[in-house]
Formats: sequence, C-alpha cells, structure tokens
Amino acid sequence: MDPRVRVMMATVRLDDVSYYELLQVSLGVDRATLQQHFHAFAFAFHPDRYAGEDPSLQESAKRVFARGVEAYTVLRNPAAMVLYEQRRRNGHLRLSAEDFQSLSFVRSTGRSSIPAPTPKRVSVEGPLAASMTTAAGRIAAERVDGLIQARRYRDAYLEAGLLEALEPNNQAVRERADTIAAYLKQGKAR
Repeated sequence: MDPRVRVMMATVRLDDVSYYELLQVSLGVDRATLQQHFHAFAFAFHPDRYAGEDPSLQESAKRVFARGVEAYTVLRNPAAMVLYEQRRRNGHLRLSAEDFQSLSFVRSTGRSSIPAPTPKRVSVEGPLAASMTTAAGRIAAERVDGLIQARRYRDAYLEAGLLEALEPNNQAVRERADTIAAYLKQGKAR
C-alpha cells in the first residue's frame, strides 16, 4: 500500500481506534512485542518520512505518529495500562491530559518513580543527545531537549517514549522521562 494512502486512512480512523488497534497488538502484550510493533509503526508514520510531501499529509503523519507515541507510552507502563483499561470499559479510547497528570508513573521494575522537587522548569543535566548510542537516538534526544526548552513537557514526555524504543537500555533516557513525568504529575506543565 502506498505510504501516503496509509497515513490518510489512519488519520480518518484515528479517533475510532484504541491504543491496541493503533499499534496492532493485543491486551497483555509483552514488552518486546510491543516494542517491535511500535518500531514498525514509527517506521510507517514518522513525520520525517513525509518531509517533502504536501503539508496536509505531513500534518496527518504528525498527528498519527503523536497518537502512536501516546499509545506506546501508556501500554508500556503497567500503572497507565490499568488506568487505560478502566477508561476503555467506560467507552474512552484514549487517556485524557488529566489522566496523564494523575498517574504515578511506575518503572518496569515495579518501583515507583520518585517525584522531583517542584521546579519552575524541568531541570536537566546537559544535553540528552550526548548519552545516545545510535544516530536515531541522538536525533530523538535533540527533539526531547528542544521540547523541554520550549516548555512543552507533555510533548517531551511522549517523544521520550519514542526515544526509549530507540534506546531501550539507556538509563539516561529513563531518568529524563522520569523527571518529565514527575513534573507533569505536579500538574504545572502543559
């Protein structure tokens, strides 16, 4: 199927599919399978793939990709997945901004993340890109840092989800995502 057609079809259905349907996984998916499906999704819908295309197609790809990152962020987090299942039983296909802010993000080890002190801005130690091991990771890390600088913390958290898929064993990525999540949880970020 032509990738442009795929983007337009996904855009039309976007508000009618669950996170599972979007990433083509089932309830109870294991982390490795989820990551594989997200990689395939990212390859198909990443906005950079459509850089030379019509602006409306670029915007559609960006919208679909952002929803996929949101889905991946929720489905890889056990606490978020439990909340998502509750919302789905009530007919909601997505978590709300308030849901994201109310979540106590839990690492895959089961330990709760410790919220950072209340900052005026997210405090980060140097550029994240320097800690990346792949070129794609460096590009995504630069986007995360740029979004933090622009104080677009929710977008930075979603982009950090993609970065975790690109750099799955990189502790610097996990720490940056936890810092952003703690700030979002305080309810002071957008």
